[in-house]
Amino acid sequence: MNLGKILLLLLLSSLILGCATVRNFTMCSDFEKVAQSYAQLIRWNELESAMMTYVGLKERDEYLERIKAAKDVKFFDYRIKSLDCKPEKKEATAIVEFDYFRAPSVRVHTAKDQQKWSFGDENGKGSWQLKSPLPKFE
Repeated sequence: MNLGKILLLLLLSSLILGCATVRNFTMCSDFEKVAQSYAQLIRWNELESAMMTYVGLKERDEYLERIKAAKDVKFFDYRIKSLDCKPEKKEATAIVEFDYFRAPSVRVHTAKDQQKWSFGDENGKGSWQLKSPLPKFE
């Protein structure tokens, strides 16, 4: 009988650990999709849509100020250089590069940025939210 209890305990422990692993994988997979979707909005110069969709409520004022400061900036590429997801901490980091010009000039600039993301419940459902503002563009 003791052997049965031990086996049952081992089976339950494996199931719990397995569920946590699947949840962590799902969170990281979701983060990759969110980062790609955010990138698409930036490429299309849809900064307000990006803010409303992905920026945390507490960070929106600063993000909006950066949008205003970048009103004549036109993005023509946005590259995700690396993604680092830490589901156990509900945090992620994206290293990205923006290629842009500031009208009326056509001189190309590249800005590098390290974005901080967190997984939370701000909008009533679990989702990834950007916690850092846009970089300052020359």
